[in-house]
Amino acid sequence: FRIVRGRLAPDGIFTIWIASAGSRKLFDETAETLKRIFPYVYWHSPKENYFFASNCPLNLTRYSVVIPTYNRCESLLATLDSVVKQSIAPDEYEILVIDDGSTDNTRKAVADFQKKHLHHRIRYFYQENRGAAAAKNTGIKNAKGEIIFFTDDDCLVPTDWIETLG
Repeated sequence: FRIVRGRLAPDGIFTIWIASAGSRKLFDETAETLKRIFPYVYWHSPKENYFFASNCPLNLTRYSVVIPTYNRCESLLATLDSVVKQSIAPDEYEILVIDDGSTDNTRKAVADFQKKHLHHRIRYFYQENRGAAAAKNTGIKNAKGEIIFFTDDDCLVPTDWIETLG
């Protein structure tokens, strides 16, 4: 595919016109990839192998860190504290906490942590207890980064973790 034209408005809304010279399958795969990069897209496809997106906030998130958790509020806070201390800029990554049906104080603890770290994108998702694999899948489904990291809720990651592995 090739970008035919793009425009960034002062309000941060990005409009992009894209053409695909390949097959319809390639066109569809390209559209799916772009939908992950631009998650709030209003897509138009006025003719075969040509489409444009409008009214989409530009998503510059490069990495997503998924942390599944279940009733480990205290260790989760230590894990979150290590993740927000990464050597890369906070706008390059997001943190997704997937609460797999905790009955402890996890929800409130994460909300309080979010308030203390407003410059970081920390998103919280609650699901009924279905196990670690289901929690990871929820993280993948909701991740906006092009590279997804996983860590457990009782791990402390080094400050250069994302920079080194990304």
